[in-house]
Amino acid sequence: MVRRLMKTLKAHVEERMEGMVPRGVSDPRRKKPKYRLEAVWRTAVVLHCLMQRSARAGTEYARERAGRLVCGIGRTALSDVLSRLDPAQAREVLRRQIHAEHRRKALQPDGLPVGVVAIDGRTNWVGPEKVNAWCQRSHLNDEAQTPYWKYRVVRAVLVSAAARVCVDEAPIPAETNDMGVFASFFKAVLKAYRRTDLFEVVTADAGFCSEANARLVDKNHRAYLFGLKGNQPELHAEAERVLQGQAATTAPEAVSGWEWEKGKKVQRRLWRAREMAGWLDWTHLRQVWLVRKVCLDRDGREVVLEDRYFATNLPVNRLTSEQALELVRRHWAVENDCFWTLDTQWEEDAGLWTRKGNGLLICGLLRMIAYNIVALLRAVHCKSDGARQRTWKAIAQLFNDFVVAVAFDRELLPSFV
Repeated sequence: MVRRLMKTLKAHVEERMEGMVPRGVSDPRRKKPKYRLEAVWRTAVVLHCLMQRSARAGTEYARERAGRLVCGIGRTALSDVLSRLDPAQAREVLRRQIHAEHRRKALQPDGLPVGVVAIDGRTNWVGPEKVNAWCQRSHLNDEAQTPYWKYRVVRAVLVSAAARVCVDEAPIPAETNDMGVFASFFKAVLKAYRRTDLFEVVTADAGFCSEANARLVDKNHRAYLFGLKGNQPELHAEAERVLQGQAATTAPEAVSGWEWEKGKKVQRRLWRAREMAGWLDWTHLRQVWLVRKVCLDRDGREVVLEDRYFATNLPVNRLTSEQALELVRRHWAVENDCFWTLDTQWEEDAGLWTRKGNGLLICGLLRMIAYNIVALLRAVHCKSDGARQRTWKAIAQLFNDFVVAVAFDRELLPSFV
């Protein structure tokens, strides 16, 4: 039983060698190092798969188990190497990993007829000093208070697949915001995966919503689904007028089942309207959507918790109403599955690996590569439903058992080591 499980881990790691091998990444060290870059990279990826929250804890772990899968490099040396790597080259390793998974059919849409990429930004680290050029200066309430610095990234997550893998990541420049970085990031994602059918739809929250961004997606023959709020006041007001009237007079097109959420029994309902197609300068707009979340109070009466509006250029018949509601819910997977997992399990915003030089950028990309490997093991490689229900910590423990087993059994050593 245990040996069979370890062989499963070996097969999974061997199939995912694209992330474990730094092909195309230049070694920044001039003198002949004690540990080759391949060993250092592999050690860093494995330690991230094990959810080691800091370079100190990770290198202490590696030294106790050094020999084959991980090397015994020290914390200072590891931080030095990672901080000097080229982020563009490391980013290509992440993209090659996704291309390889796409070729082996591990990223097929699950529950939707289209591939969907959700783009969202997040603050990856907050500290009292500017550690790289991308850090943005901020204040708590006013300029008189002590400033702090935020390092922010934008990510693209494939929310249509069973494993919600990250397909790309880039830092947000200090002088701009989510909306300002969307165009360059979308073009980079499109260029990386243009020759594939990885995704057809791009979803983003209201912080990215602008006519220019929507037109860019439409011009490149992709569909957009953008959240709609007050930053687009005219469009939002008209969508609210049209959809509120429709919701008051017609039954919803799709209704989710009742679910428990934060101690409340909630349900989501969808309305779609075509009347705003081509509205004002939004010539590419085809539909606006309303998703209403309701709950039951103690007396069993329905209470509206929130209304969310969306703008899209999707053709009316491209998705059924049930699929449209599922698409909206899949966008939230970028937060619920990817960002939440990285926050709670990897504790990525602690920034305890290395912050000097390119450290935050490189460790962020390494973390995404490791997250993808673990997510694919959990959602795709494991065959039984019980195995797929394992917690993230349980999956990390499997990797730990594999690292230990490799030290004693050469037959379990992956072929690329």
